[in-house]
Amino acid sequence: MTQFDDFDKLLKEKAQGDKCTIPSNLNDKINNILKNLPEKRAPKKMKLKVMLIAAAIAAMSITTVFAGGAPHIKKLTNDFVSYFKGTENCKYDSDMPLFNTFNSSIGASITDKNIKFTVDNIAADDNFINIFYTIESKTPINMNFTDENELFKAFLSAPFLDLKINGKNTTIGNHNDIDAYFKSPKVLKVMKRFNVSQSDLPVKFNLEISAKEIFNTKGNWSILTSVDKSNIKVKSTTVKPDIKASIKLGKYKHKINIDKVCISPFSSQIVISEHVKDNNLFDTFALYDDKGRVLDVLNTDETTASNLFKTTNSFEFIKAKEDTKSITLVPINFTEKGKAKIEKAKIKNLPISIKTCNTGSRVIDKIEFNKNVIRISYHNDGVVLWDPAFIFYDKNDNELNFDFGENTSVNRATGEFTQTLESSNKNEDFSKISEIGTFTGNENLDLLKDQGIKIKLK
Repeated sequence: MTQFDDFDKLLKEKAQGDKCTIPSNLNDKINNILKNLPEKRAPKKMKLKVMLIAAAIAAMSITTVFAGGAPHIKKLTNDFVSYFKGTENCKYDSDMPLFNTFNSSIGASITDKNIKFTVDNIAADDNFINIFYTIESKTPINMNFTDENELFKAFLSAPFLDLKINGKNTTIGNHNDIDAYFKSPKVLKVMKRFNVSQSDLPVKFNLEISAKEIFNTKGNWSILTSVDKSNIKVKSTTVKPDIKASIKLGKYKHKINIDKVCISPFSSQIVISEHVKDNNLFDTFALYDDKGRVLDVLNTDETTASNLFKTTNSFEFIKAKEDTKSITLVPINFTEKGKAKIEKAKIKNLPISIKTCNTGSRVIDKIEFNKNVIRISYHNDGVVLWDPAFIFYDKNDNELNFDFGENTSVNRATGEFTQTLESSNKNEDFSKISEIGTFTGNENLDLLKDQGIKIKLK
């Protein structure tokens, strides 16, 4: 059984509410999706996992299409990514200009069991393969999800895809992501991101995309295309420094290896491997560029650890520029002191700066209210590790409780984050909101600059 089969089955079971026991390593892989289920926040430090996309784009050409029925192939031309045309709430809006500049239109379709699967656009670089696709059903799409999953039924309805590169399975790391919406009751639009930073892909390769089950219907949908990354390659920097280092954090000593660093206009990643002991993984650090600017490390997915084998994880970071000559990794010794508290500020006083820890602040730049949706735009000033949990209050300092689903998008060039909170109540009244608060006070970050690791990129 492949890694994808295990992941797919477990995610289906979670989406349908099955109370099964999940092995810890597989549970890590699905935590970033499950965190979007509505929940009431606890007043403590939370390492929230967010669903983000780092658009990594390349020109592509289609060669062959095959499946259980006769394929239809659209004329291959560079075109706007149709995914962005049908929704106003895409969390990847900041990436849209780059997708529209560097994508190739595929337009390959296959139909089986009265379900049509179309790969619209594909984009890839050394970090990610991004696939935009459309699924059309003869009957209205209904996966019979429970009410609690209503806000997320689009991405939970998306089928699970398997990839083969040059006819072989490839290593898929963390930072995989998915976004989806219903264009109509019978049409689902999906974007799926696969992290391939831990693989060494050639500039040109064949890519097979397949699904064995769509909308609870078993079948055979498979499309073969070829990928050419040469256009985006010239704007990217990929190095394999093979730097070995020993990091001392408290009573633990980590022996790590910097395997790879890739900086592209759409996403940057650093790949680190380690022989882990007692499940104590090295995964807490800051990054700086050669000008001393902090490069935010994203919390886009769980890391994995194994006490038996070498563990390899990818860490996504932002704000690196094409002319960056080097980056420096600074280990962080994290401790908690005292109790967490909530710092509040009136929303009329934007922008608001809240010092969340001793090394940095979170700056809330803008808050937008639109029907049952709140959008909070913020950026980090200094080194801040955890994603924020925002709380709202009325003018009398009373906490206001809403049944929110959450996702966060990020502008990788500017470092601006946008947290979108959607209420299940379509007629939600936000007029009472007067203040916003977030947790602060008990996080202490010791930046171990004497153990810093400089990685040359030029």
